[in-house]
Amino acid sequence: MFLDASSFLVQAGILSGNKWLGYFRSEEPALQSIFQGIEVCLQMAGLSFSNITGFAYCEGPGSLLGIRLVSMAIRGWKAQKDFKDLPVYAYNSFELSSALIKKVHNPPGLYAVVSQSRRGFWNILKSSENGKDEKVAEVGESDLKLFPGGIWLFKQKKLSAAEGDFQKMAFDYNLEECPEIFAQCALLRLVDEPDALFVCETEYLKWDSKRHSLGDKK
Repeated sequence: MFLDASSFLVQAGILSGNKWLGYFRSEEPALQSIFQGIEVCLQMAGLSFSNITGFAYCEGPGSLLGIRLVSMAIRGWKAQKDFKDLPVYAYNSFELSSALIKKVHNPPGLYAVVSQSRRGFWNILKSSENGKDEKVAEVGESDLKLFPGGIWLFKQKKLSAAEGDFQKMAFDYNLEECPEIFAQCALLRLVDEPDALFVCETEYLKWDSKRHSLGDKK
């Protein structure tokens, strides 16, 4: 069972070999559509949940709420006796996006997949001349503007005004287009526990009593 809520879409699918036995996508909130998607896929495939042999989910980068809801759902199923031994695989949304872009658009030269990370910063995955992508990194807006190749936008939400400041090409992050990519590429990674991917380590500010003081009143 594939579950992906990293973009503004929720997608689910049941994969067998190089084809989907069932596929679902929705723009409805993740909390409702994750479970609806599973039900639809099982009905399309003519299967029951007991027939599922493993889980695959998108760890990000992307919508943190959607990714965490998927992770919580898988952990809940894995807590049940009948499903505790099922394997869980994670994949990276940008690595999948890069493979999709190569397959569908075959862009010439260098290109990068990007999405907004936080104010003034962007997540980016750059292709390379030898055909092997680099790791996802975080860069500032000034560095992004200097990238010499084409830019493809990973939409983790509806486009914002800030995203319109760049000449980017949004693409269709569509799992339905790529069952054979999962079968042929080393995108899936076996994990112990499903969790969200953080491109940069969380920074914690040291507590300072002065910041919580009202100061001297005059």
